[in-house]
Amino acid sequence: MSKQDFYTILGVERSASTADIKKAYRKLAMQYHPDKNPGDKSAEEKFKEITQAYEVLSDEKKRAQYDQYGHSQYTNMGQGGGHPDMDDIFHNFGDIFETMFGGAAQGGPRRKNASGPTPQRGHDILQQVTISLKESYKGAGQVRYQKGFFAFAQECPGCHGQGFTVKNPCSSCKGQTRKQEYETITVTIPAGVHDGAELHVSGKGDAGLYNGPAGSLIIRVQVIADKKFSRSGNDLISSLRLTYPQLVFGAQVEIENIDGTKETIKVPKGCQIGEKITIQDKGFAKIRSTGKGNLIIIVDCDIPTKLSSEQKDALKNYAE
Repeated sequence: MSKQDFYTILGVERSASTADIKKAYRKLAMQYHPDKNPGDKSAEEKFKEITQAYEVLSDEKKRAQYDQYGHSQYTNMGQGGGHPDMDDIFHNFGDIFETMFGGAAQGGPRRKNASGPTPQRGHDILQQVTISLKESYKGAGQVRYQKGFFAFAQECPGCHGQGFTVKNPCSSCKGQTRKQEYETITVTIPAGVHDGAELHVSGKGDAGLYNGPAGSLIIRVQVIADKKFSRSGNDLISSLRLTYPQLVFGAQVEIENIDGTKETIKVPKGCQIGEKITIQDKGFAKIRSTGKGNLIIIVDCDIPTKLSSEQKDALKNYAE
C-alpha cells in the first residue's frame, strides 16, 4: 500500500465533494486502466492504488473514519495485502467502467446481470400540523396534505426502474429511478393525541433511489392552548366560578365540556375556593390503553363588584 494519502493519490483537496472525487477517479482510471496499458505492471499497480483511494473517499462512513484516524490504518494492513484484487475492482466498480468504455470493460470478469446502483431508502419527511385542544380531545379526523413537497416512486419508462442504460444515463429520471409526482395524503389525527406527538405514515415519505423503499411521512402535532381548558396528563382541567351562596349552601350546576356536551355537577355545601370536583371518564382518551382521563373542575368564587343596599346590609350583618 502506498504511503501517500488517498487525497494526494486522487489529486483532490481534503474538502473535495463526492462529485469532485468521482470526477478525479474517472480521469485517472481512464489513464491507468489495464485495457489501455496491457502488460504494464506499474500502471496496474497505480490503477489498484487509485481505486483503493476512491473506494474509501467515495463512501461517507469510510471517508469519515479515514479523516479521523489517518492513512496509517491502511499502511499497516500487512505486507502485500493492501491493494484490492483486480476481480474485486471490476465487480465493485463495473458500472463506472461500463459508462466510461461504453459497455463492459475488457480488463477482468464482469457481472453477468448488472443490477444497477445499490437501492437506497428514501428520506423521512417531517410535516407539522397545528390543532386546537378541542381537536386533540375529539380527534382531528382526516387532515389532507398536497404532496407537492416530496416525490413518490414510479418506474421510469426510459430505464425501466434501473436508473441507467447501457451507455448513457436515463434522461427521463436523470438516473435516479424516480420522478416528481403529486399526491394528496390523508392522515387521521386520533382523539387524545398529545402536543409534540409524532404520527408515522410508512411509505409516504421521500421516494427511494434505484428502486429502494420510500421513507416515512412523519406528522408532528402541535396543540394550541385553550382559553378555558387545559390538560394534565389525560385529565381535562377547567375552572368554575360560583356565587358565594352556591359555595355556602351547595348547588347543582350545568357546565359545558370542551366538546360542547353538557354535564351536571353537584357542588357540596361549604365548598371551598380551589376545591376540585372530579367527573370520571370525561377527560382525554388514552392513546396506548383503553379508557379516558377525568374532567376536573376547580372551584372559584365570583365576587360581585356592585351590590344593592339590601345586599350590603346583609353582608354587614353576616360579618358581625
